[in-house]
Amino acid sequence: MLDTLQTVGVDMGFGWTKVWSDHSYQKFPAVVARGNDRNLARITETFKPSDMVLDVEITNQSTGVTGHYFIGDLAIREGEQPTYIWSKNKAADDMSLACLATSLALVARNDHQDFYVITGLPVAHFGTQLKEDFQQALKGNKFTVRFLSGRLQGRSKEIRILSAKVFPQGYGVYLDQLLDAGGRIAATEYLAPTGILDIGFKTTDVVFVNDMQPVDRSSFPLELGMSWAYEQVQKHLNNGYDIQKSLEEMEIIFQEKQVRINKEYKRIDPWIETAYRALTDRLKNEIARKWTNTTDLDNIVIAGGGGLALYDYLDYPQKVLPPDAQFSNAKGFWKAGKKISGGLRNDQRNTAVDA
Repeated sequence: MLDTLQTVGVDMGFGWTKVWSDHSYQKFPAVVARGNDRNLARITETFKPSDMVLDVEITNQSTGVTGHYFIGDLAIREGEQPTYIWSKNKAADDMSLACLATSLALVARNDHQDFYVITGLPVAHFGTQLKEDFQQALKGNKFTVRFLSGRLQGRSKEIRILSAKVFPQGYGVYLDQLLDAGGRIAATEYLAPTGILDIGFKTTDVVFVNDMQPVDRSSFPLELGMSWAYEQVQKHLNNGYDIQKSLEEMEIIFQEKQVRINKEYKRIDPWIETAYRALTDRLKNEIARKWTNTTDLDNIVIAGGGGLALYDYLDYPQKVLPPDAQFSNAKGFWKAGKKISGGLRNDQRNTAVDA
């Protein structure tokens, strides 16, 4: 059984869900809506096949509950009342579990797949009962994920989570820098004092690590992320042009750096620049309250989708941008999981020999 175990790292952020495995990785917006019939929409998919039409029916085998969901871009485009996954209690939230199950189904090697899952919770929630509840809710859970549209239409994946571990968000970024793909220490410079800025959609997790050990007194959450920048331009559009856009739509506008006004597309690079600089100033001021002397840090790793966007605006001289900045948490969780799951396999073999 353990020889076929697939190890994955899953970063369930407030803005995006990211998953990293041996052979593949995926991301999609952490937006979910209740599914409905798509008979007309499926016609165009014959001519424009998409890999990421996440129209899924998910059965939680532990509860027996089946739900039909639009997830990610499909929820934004076609869902009624699409919502970001902002629930604190992921163990009790069926939409959070739907995102998790879908991410596993997308990278599953086989149609029936056992997983060892390493995931994270925000720093603010890590030292609470929420961590234990989430970890216990994952262990032994089984899901059936059936794809109703898109390239995988008609396919089903049977997912079983044999074991799970929950780390603090941001610590995965650190592990991604420190470890190689087998979970071994490879970059010893990260044993020195290292700061992590994991800038997400709604929050930023700030983690201080020394010799692999997170330091509680210097690690903290900030209720400040990319959505704050989106809101500044959102207000500008509303007040100046009477254009109302949701946060989901604002994220797309920021990616395209243009918005349609009176049937014409207007470049909004200066607005984005102003919003990014203001957000960076706010982040630096908040961080300076706890990190009073950043020169004591050998490395400051800036990650997350927000880190990728704000890296050039943050002027820390020892800053580092990971190659896979948005996936860095998930990738670090996966690397740690490779080490741990290797131990699980060895323990299983030793038990068999002793018997």
